Amino acid sequence: MKKWFVKNKKTDYKKLALKYGISEVVAKILVNRDIIEEESIKSFLNPCYENLHNPRDMKDLVKAVLIMKQKIEEGKKIMVVGDYDVGATRS
Repeated sequence: MKKWFVKNKKTDYKKLALKYGISEVVAKILVNRDIIEEESIKSFLNPCYENLHNPRDMKDLVKAVLIMKQKIEEGKKIMVVGDYDVGATRS
């Protein structure tokens, strides 16, 4: 099992948690990600579809889709790995 470490940047997590109705752990995560402006916090906590980036703007997306489609058709295993916001999946 992986251990998670949450940094303790200097701020009043309890006040932030109360203001937005979140736990102190979530408040720490926001601060650690430098999500500290009110609009950014609200957007993070209550995301809406219209504010998401267009996935087609991602570099090499079409290339990746074609590779995955080919591997699926060949019955091959696929492992998708992303950054800290994304888990790894095998199929």
